[in-house]
Amino acid sequence: MKGPMKLIDASSGLMECRVCGSCHTASLQSSLLRSDGMTRYFKGSYQCGNEQCPSNQKEWNEGKKQFVKPNWRNLVDAVTG
Repeated sequence: MKGPMKLIDASSGLMECRVCGSCHTASLQSSLLRSDGMTRYFKGSYQCGNEQCPSNQKEWNEGKKQFVKPNWRNLVDAVTG
């Protein structure tokens, strides 16, 4: 699992967020642009497009002195469990 998005339909690229349930279509990266010749999804496709989703809310980390994204796996457990 690369991010909070779950691939629902590989032929259309439809993805669903495991945290908030919103859906969007993934952007394909052409095999012509890649050195290995494989067609894959862009890295940004695995992030939720909903700005209100808890997986996109950054928090201040005192130890690192920077904003960090929350662990989306913990958010999924909190929503489902």
